[in-house]
Amino acid sequence: MSEEKNEIALVTLPSVPAELEAAFINDEFIEGLIKDIREKASSVVGDLNTVKGRRSYISMAANVRSTKTAIDEAGKKLVAEMKKRPALVDASRKKVRDSLDELAVEIRKPVTDWEAEQKEKEFNAMWDEALELDAKITAERAAALAAKIEADHEMALLMNEKIDREREEARQKGTTDKGSTA
Repeated sequence: MSEEKNEIALVTLPSVPAELEAAFINDEFIEGLIKDIREKASSVVGDLNTVKGRRSYISMAANVRSTKTAIDEAGKKLVAEMKKRPALVDASRKKVRDSLDELAVEIRKPVTDWEAEQKEKEFNAMWDEALELDAKITAERAAALAAKIEADHEMALLMNEKIDREREEARQKGTTDKGSTA
């Protein structure tokens, strides 16, 4: 243990945090500490029949309480420092996670870029195929429509020819009828 000590009322505690922590978790040290305080406190001698004698007991009881408070404060301070450690560890863990995530993204970037290019090429190929298919369908529909229009036109011409013939027959029949009655 270090030579540096922290004097408090009836006992001396280690002032180095690591040694103080070791002392607080060592049951033998704590038992010895309580024993030393008890021995010093029990050594008070005073005449209870005099004010001065009673004051010596009161003073020793106050020393025991102030020693208790000092030990408790030292422990509380130690615990507060110990509670800071998890936050420091968590901050370091987060820094490592974030930095290594960024590094992984950076290292993988060439492959990610290549994959994006491949997807773009695949999309463009599908787009070109869709355009070709659309053009083929459009051409087929146009050809079918043209054939229908031509067939309808042929039908219309035939119907027109039939109507013209029927008119001509009706006209000739009408002139024949007019000529025979006249």
